[in-house]
Amino acid sequence: MLLGAHVSIASGMYKAFERGEGFGCEAIQIFTKSARQWAAKEITDEIAAAFKEARSSSPIEKVVVHDSYLINLAGQDQERWEKSVDAFIVEVERAELVGADYLVLHPGYYKEATRQEALDRVVEAFGKTLDAVGKVNVMILVENTAGMGHGLGAEFFDTGDLLDAMGDDTRFGGCFDTCHAFVAGHDLVSDYDGVFSKYDDEVGLERLKVFHLNDALFKVGSGKDRHSRIGEGFIGADVFTKLVNDNRFKSIPGILETPVENDENDSYGHEIVKLRSYVKGKNTRKKIDWGEYE
Repeated sequence: MLLGAHVSIASGMYKAFERGEGFGCEAIQIFTKSARQWAAKEITDEIAAAFKEARSSSPIEKVVVHDSYLINLAGQDQERWEKSVDAFIVEVERAELVGADYLVLHPGYYKEATRQEALDRVVEAFGKTLDAVGKVNVMILVENTAGMGHGLGAEFFDTGDLLDAMGDDTRFGGCFDTCHAFVAGHDLVSDYDGVFSKYDDEVGLERLKVFHLNDALFKVGSGKDRHSRIGEGFIGADVFTKLVNDNRFKSIPGILETPVENDENDSYGHEIVKLRSYVKGKNTRKKIDWGEYE
């Protein structure tokens, strides 16, 4: 697994690589704009070029972008839905501009509608997005969700149905969040193999392109989306040991989104070293100078 973390783009998008390398990342995830605002500062040609130049000299292998938390492609309110579609189009365009490999989204929430109506809304939104952006290289990944409220994605078949609806379009895939899966009722602790067998049946492991590596602050089936640091929550170290040694996932980015305190000694770097310590045998992928975290 390509271990990495969600890093800040403060003081310049290109700074994400410096921060990621400082943590020992082999992959990074970023927002290209504030995740809690509709407005976005333009990515100029100069900004995009600086980002790509920083990447060209970095050992970091994969770049993931996460879309805005405000976007809801499953919603039934027409005005808000149209605003979400327009915002998602911008997210795809921005991810493409910086040359990201993947763009992750939550499929969305719905009220006063059926699950099928919500799925149809997302599929319609995807169609409008593709019409607007044309041919792009960035892959759009549907993330599984925690099961809070009227949300799509808590069941793996939600992701599977959305991807199936896009046919054989290779611009779509899946993102697996460990905390979301666990609190949605997929018990990775007692049935690791069964959970991934179910994902394979309902989505397809060949469609799984990114992991979000998060321990869970609450118990299995709680529906509470609160992340915990690796090995300190209800999922625990054994599951993450299995994940980082699972040959099916050896080339897939595993992105940390766990809680980080402001103090420099409490960073993703220590968690990446912890995950590396779970790896059995020689780590032949290591390209990073781990510095203070070794």
